Formats: sequence, structure tokens, C-alpha cells
Amino acid sequence: MQALTLGMIGFGTIAPFYDAAIRANPRLVLGGVYVPEKERQMELLRTNHRVYASVEEILSDSAIDAVIVATPNFLHAPLSIQSLEAGKHVLCEKPMATSAADAARMIEAATRANKYLAVAFHNRYSPLVTHFLRSSPQKQIVSFEAVFNENILNHSNPSDAWYFRKAFSGGGCVIDNGTNFIDVLYTIVGSLNVVSARLERGSREVETQASVVFSFAHDSRGVLTLDWESKTEEKRITFTYEDGTTHTIDFLMLERPGMPGSHMIQEYESILAEFYNSIHSRAGISAQGVEVQKIIEHIYA
Repeated sequence: MQALTLGMIGFGTIAPFYDAAIRANPRLVLGGVYVPEKERQMELLRTNHRVYASVEEILSDSAIDAVIVATPNFLHAPLSIQSLEAGKHVLCEKPMATSAADAARMIEAATRANKYLAVAFHNRYSPLVTHFLRSSPQKQIVSFEAVFNENILNHSNPSDAWYFRKAFSGGGCVIDNGTNFIDVLYTIVGSLNVVSARLERGSREVETQASVVFSFAHDSRGVLTLDWESKTEEKRITFTYEDGTTHTIDFLMLERPGMPGSHMIQEYESILAEFYNSIHSRAGISAQGVEVQKIIEHIYA
């Protein structure tokens, strides 16, 4: 099949995972990048990336088949819609948007344009999750405990200060890392209802700690806790079955020593492989991102 040429809008902390995944896939080509900061543009030029002068320039380039939107969260919806209307397929970094209404508008724009739209909920693509989905026992899950603890400052750089500004991010640990775990939970146990939520901001503008209780099928219960200021890292989901046995998906099992976040390398390779295949097979657009966004809104309500 023909190679897919990708353009990237934004090139922050998550971008190296996209860059590496594109380079690892012979069916993908990174055609160029747009970032607004002049200093960042010069850095990208020094690493042999083509740099576009504006969003309009990258979208008007007929050589670009699809766009990756990897910007601060508040730009996900407008830039995705603009890209779709320009005739590009879109892979949007998570969260899909900062509101469920904007997420729905993204799907409407993709449908009108007859272009494919996907959201990079990368934890869903962990080999540990895909193995669980293929081989989990046919037993009812009656509870879960999901834990995401890290020091966010160890997984970001100075240009990511927008994480802590609500107007740019839409929220803190819930909309950022929580959206990934909620997507995985939704994929495995189905619809989730928010029973209660406790959010702590500390000195920040957005929440850095959260504890959320969910109900799901058969009036089962599950808990999601998140901590952006943890002194230790823990990223796992433990499911308990009706017979009392458990299964844990420990995302850090795939972490490489001395390489924080390296468990995500395979995840982004799988995301991009599926994105390519979905475009060529004319796959339907999933509305799960909208459902995840609705759950996020219920937590913040």
C-alpha cells in the first residue's frame, strides 16, 4: 500500500514518541512539523525536520495526507476540525477535547469531510491491554482499582507549563492521565457512571490529585486514583473477578531502566499502525472519545 505522509502540529513532550514510531514504520513518512515558537523551529531544523511557517501552510500542502494534532489541549478541537475541513485525516493526541460538545463537533467534521479521525488514547494500545482483551477469562469483573501515580515534573519540560493552566489544559491529572485510564476501563468493562469524585488542587490552578468511584455493569464498583505529585511511580489497573481471583495490568512492567515513559514506545507504534490501516480500510469513526469526555465532565461537575 502507498505510504502515508504525516504532518505534525505541535512538537512537545509527547512528540518524540510519534517521531520514533513514524521512523519505525516504512509505510509512514513525517512530511514536516509546525510549531509557533521560533527557538523550537530552529531546534527542529537542526534535527533535519522540515518546518512549516504556519498551520495554514501545512494544511495547504497537498503532499500531507494526515495531520497529528499534538498541541495544548484547548487547541485539539479547533485544529482537528480545521485539518479535517482542509481534507486531511486526523490523529488527535488525548484528551480528545476539553468538552464533550467539542469532541462531538470533531466527529461531525470528520463525517462531513469523509476523513478518518482517531484519538491517541495510548494506554489502550499497550501490549498488556491487548493481551488481556484477547485472553482474559470469561468471568464477570466485579471491581477494579486503577492507580496512576507519578511526579508530572519528571515527565514534562519547561515548555509544558500549560499543563497547570486550566484555560490551556482543561484540567489537571483527570483530563490528562485519567482520560487514558478511563478509556482502558471503558474498553474492558463498558459504560462507567461517576458515583463520587474528590479533587485536590493544592497550590495549583488545576487538580493534582483525584479519587473517583465508578459504578459499572451489575452495580459493580471501581476506584480510580491519580497523583501528579507522587514520590514514587505506580501505573496499574487491578481487576477482581466474581470468584475472588484478580488480574493486574502493570504498565511499568514494560518500562526500560533509566527511560521514563519508555513503556509508551510500543503503544505509539501500534496507534500509528492502526491509524494507517483504518484509513486504507475506510474504517468507521469511533465515538468512544466523546463518551470518555462525558465521563471527564461528570467528574469535574
